[in-house]
Amino acid sequence: AYNNRGTLYYEQGKADLALSDFNQAININPRLAPAYVNRGVLYYYRLEREKAIRDLRQAAELYRQQGNAAAYEKVMKLLRLLGAV
Repeated sequence: AYNNRGTLYYEQGKADLALSDFNQAININPRLAPAYVNRGVLYYYRLEREKAIRDLRQAAELYRQQGNAAAYEKVMKLLRLLGAV
């Protein structure tokens, strides 16, 4: 629920509220890969590149462990665009 609300906040331009919700989603479930993707994208747009890369790498690893090849490839594409792979 926090991840979904964070996405809504992000779409409304409420980045601080979105970040808070993504953090809460990760605290509740540290294996929730979409929350890491969302937080990573938010960090990227806040020009916090290293944090973005860290979160996107975590999401990719979780997707790999969970056997979600399609999501893994999407995150890896983002990482390649950032020059982090």
